[in-house]
Amino acid sequence: MLVHELAVPGCPPGVLGAVGEESVSVLNRPLAARLGVDAELLDKTAQYASARTEDLRRALREQLPQQPLEGRTAVLVDAGVATGAGASVAATILRHRGAEALMLAVPVGARSALRQLGGQVDALVCVREMPWPRPVHEWYDAYPELGDHEARQMLVQSARELDREAPAMAGAGAHGGARGRAAQAMLAR
Repeated sequence: MLVHELAVPGCPPGVLGAVGEESVSVLNRPLAARLGVDAELLDKTAQYASARTEDLRRALREQLPQQPLEGRTAVLVDAGVATGAGASVAATILRHRGAEALMLAVPVGARSALRQLGGQVDALVCVREMPWPRPVHEWYDAYPELGDHEARQMLVQSARELDREAPAMAGAGAHGGARGRAAQAMLAR
C-alpha cells in the first residue's frame, strides 16, 4: 500500500501527518498551529500528497494487483517510527481492507508513537525504543532514499521473482515459505 508522510518547509516529513490510499489521513493540526504552519498550507499539502498517492496507486496496480486481506493476518513492516503518522495510516488502511489480525514490526520507534500505535495493532515488535522522537534515518549507518519509481521497480521485480520460485515451494502455495511471506508483507505495505 502507499503512504506519504507530509512535508512542509521547516518540518521533517511525518511530523504534521500522513496520507494514504483510500483517502485515509492523519493530520496533526494542533502541532501545525503551534509550529506556525498555516492550516491552508497543511490542507493543500495533504491534498497534493493524496492526489500523488492515487496516481501512484493506479500505476502500481497495473503491474501488481492488490493482495486480498479478508480473514488474513497482515504484517506491516516499517523502517522505523518517529511520529507514527505513516504507520497509523497504513494500519487504518489494512483494517479497512479486512485484515483479521495486524502486526507491526519496526527496528526502532519513539516511545510515544509506539504507545499510540499499540492501540491500533494486535501485536507490536520494536527492537529499539527511542525515549523521544528522532528522525528514523539517524539510526541507520546507510539509509537509502528511494524515489517512487525505484520503489515500484523493486516491488514489481520481487513479485516476478516470487512467481518464478513458486513451483520450488511445493505444498506451500504460490507465495509460501519464509521468503514468500516476507515479500508478501512488503507487497501489502
